[in-house]
Formats: sequence, C-alpha cells, structure tokens
Amino acid sequence: MNASGAIARARARVRDQDNEFFTTDSGAVMYMINGTLEEIYSTLQFCEAQLVYGHTTISCTTGTTGTTNEVSLSFKHAGFLKDGVYRKGYGDQPLFAVTELDKRHYNMDGQTANRASPTTGPQVVRALPTAYYITEQGDTSASTMGFLHMPDNIYTFNLFYWKPISQVTAVTDPLPYNNIFDEYIVHKLVVEMLEAMERDNSRASLLAQLALNKAMQRVYVRGLQPRRAMSNMFAVGGV
Repeated sequence: MNASGAIARARARVRDQDNEFFTTDSGAVMYMINGTLEEIYSTLQFCEAQLVYGHTTISCTTGTTGTTNEVSLSFKHAGFLKDGVYRKGYGDQPLFAVTELDKRHYNMDGQTANRASPTTGPQVVRALPTAYYITEQGDTSASTMGFLHMPDNIYTFNLFYWKPISQVTAVTDPLPYNNIFDEYIVHKLVVEMLEAMERDNSRASLLAQLALNKAMQRVYVRGLQPRRAMSNMFAVGGV
C-alpha cells in the first residue's frame, strides 16, 4: 500500500470523501503519516527488530600513520546496536563504543607516525582493536569508523547498524516495513483525523491499538535480537 491508499481508506472511515477537511496530498496528512512512522521506528528500535537494523562487514587496514585506523563507511546509518560491532573469528568479542576524543587515551592524539620505537613523542600503540568511534553523523555516506587501538593487522568486523528512519515524501511512496504496519497506519490516521475534526476518537484509538498489537506479533515472528527474545530464566519457547 502506498501513502495515497492509506489516506483514501482513512478519509472513507471518517466520512471525508469529498475533501471537506483533508485532501490526498494534504501536508497535514503527510505529517500525520510520518509522525506515525517515527513512532513505529522507535518501537521497533526498542525491541531491536530485524526490520530496522542491517548487517555488513568491513576490514580495517594495518595502521602505519595517525589516521589509518579509520575506515570510510559506504552506507547510511542511524548508529549501531549495543554490542553490534565485533571481530570475526575472535569469539564474537564486541568492541566498546567510545568518542573520537578517546584517541588520546590510546596514545594516538597528534601522532603523525606509527613506529614501534619513535625517536620523539609518545609511542603510538598498535594492537588488536578493542573500541570504535564514529567521526560523522550517519545521515551522510561520508561517515567513517575509527578503531582503537591502532590496528596491528588487517581485521574484519561485523557491523549491526540502525537503518535510517523511513518516511514518505509523496503520496505515491509505498509505506515501509513490508506491509506489516499498513493497517495500523490507516487506523492511526483515522485517530489523528478525528482529533483534528474535534470528533470522538476513543473507539478509533482502541482499534488502532489492536492493529498495532497484531502488527507486533508479526514482527516477533520475523525475529528479534536474541537478548531481547530471552532472559536469564525464560527463553522464547519456554523454560
């Protein structure tokens, strides 16, 4: 379903087929849809659903200068999952997330060379990386990931990252999340429209909540991060 289809269904339910209150390409209606998509995204992030995170691998280079601990990322992202960056082949040991300023704690700040025994200045330590940082916001493809310590070899890392939030900018845009939340988006549009029309939306709110519950059941079937699906006592399938 695209945004136009969701708007048409919602307008039919509030009996606004004649565009008395809303038009299909109304900026207010698009704002309502994108507000609902932001709410869905936050909910999916909280349970770490597969719908909102992606996976890739990158390899670092052996550090020989003060900047080669950084690798350009070719994808857009909205951050990384907890324990979502880890080395391949090292028991899945996750790297700690730090800031770029933490480079000074790894004897790298201001260094222009990476030698085992520099003639001047503090030594730049080369070792198996245990932490990472991001130099730019993930909404640009120019962001880079830095590894600390300076890598002493070429290592490959798994990256589990948050995909940027999906929004619609035109009525022809399809609704995101593989049609799972289409029904909920329509019900939520009805709730928002009735509120704007100053009409009772209590029943519509209840139907929207039921639609959200139904959609989340489908999300759970698709899969979550393992730690979200089990506790120390109970697993998904029982004790």
